[in-house]
Amino acid sequence: MRSDRVQKRIHTTTSSFRAIFQEIDGTNILIVLGDEPVSQVHPRGARSYPPGAVFVPNRELTRITAGNALTYMAYPHGLYEAFRGGSHTVRHSGTVPANIPGEIQELEADVTTARSYVGTLLASGLLTAEEERALRLAQSHLVKSYGAKRNEHKTTARAQFVRGLQLKDALGRRNPMAAAFVNGAAIGHLLSRQSEVRHISAAVDRRTIHLYGAIEAHMELYRSLRAELKPRRMGNNGSRTLPGMLELLTEPNRGAGALKRTEQILRDFSQAFALVQALPFRRNAVRTGRDLAAAARCAREGNATELPPRFQKLRRAIAWTFAQHVLEHEIIAPLSFLIEDVRARDRSARKRNGEGRRGAAPIRKAMAPDRFARIEDALETFNGKLALCSDHGFEAPLKADVSRNIEVARAAMTADDWLKAKEALKAASALL
Repeated sequence: MRSDRVQKRIHTTTSSFRAIFQEIDGTNILIVLGDEPVSQVHPRGARSYPPGAVFVPNRELTRITAGNALTYMAYPHGLYEAFRGGSHTVRHSGTVPANIPGEIQELEADVTTARSYVGTLLASGLLTAEEERALRLAQSHLVKSYGAKRNEHKTTARAQFVRGLQLKDALGRRNPMAAAFVNGAAIGHLLSRQSEVRHISAAVDRRTIHLYGAIEAHMELYRSLRAELKPRRMGNNGSRTLPGMLELLTEPNRGAGALKRTEQILRDFSQAFALVQALPFRRNAVRTGRDLAAAARCAREGNATELPPRFQKLRRAIAWTFAQHVLEHEIIAPLSFLIEDVRARDRSARKRNGEGRRGAAPIRKAMAPDRFARIEDALETFNGKLALCSDHGFEAPLKADVSRNIEVARAAMTADDWLKAKEALKAASALL
């Protein structure tokens, strides 16, 4: 992962601010650098972002809020949150396969409904009164569904659809042909939105891929360190355990050259971890980098006997990053996407039934029992592995608080309260 240091002013949905950022791979994805939060002042009050917060450009917001200047979405919790945000947008826009229609598919369905109504208007006098009523009812449901839309194309389309339902021209005369013309213009706006969404999806998809790449680049650093520290199973049935490479190098019979090599490995890793800036990895990387530097000093000074307990502490420290990775990718992200899918399916059903806009339906396991059950199983597996993690020797112990949030999530799942479960899981991840 290539990164460049830049100082620039960026725009968000509320205002703009200047800071020093790390840019990921020339993508305009930015990470806040420094040791202090950066502040953004706007009419509704100040907002601060911690070092390591991630800012991702959003082309649709740019068009709405800032003209030619890129507008950024803020993700104060870092890369995992940004990845979920990008993935939600891609899924909702129909770029990735889903069990329910994305926005592109919904727009196609709406255009079909609107075109049927235009056909009705153009065929005025040729259809039965019952047929005309059925098509007008479908068009009324379409207008109602656009009542809360904020996109410019959609709000304009709705206003034109309303005029079209009145079947009158500018002089107040009954004029189906004029109504058909107005509805045709509305369809044009929906087609423009459809083209816009396809463009947005392509851009979001590329950025989401880069965010995933950034997460994997950080995890690869942790995997490399784990490979040096992790004991290896030997023998045909794995009956013999061989110490990790770093511990092998520090055994008494290895000599001064091996200790020097140990120092080099530790120092290289310490320098690599010092470069980690993005949340949530930054928090663990600071602690891990400090422990690596202390172990390198021991090796340089020839204190080989002090190294094994330091290696054990390093193993304990990085285990929490692997736990977070599992929690984010195997539980939080799938649950977030499942909730999104269920909500979208409910919206589509209400739209088809002409129920209009009302409060979101409660998320219940019965809506997708197999998928919810898989998340419950994944959490149970995670909880078993969490029991093996240790925060012994940490300046700020975290296991009790993480476990407490996991228990809240498990209880919420049992109570069929999936939104509460999601928030508890995110709270657990934020501690890591």
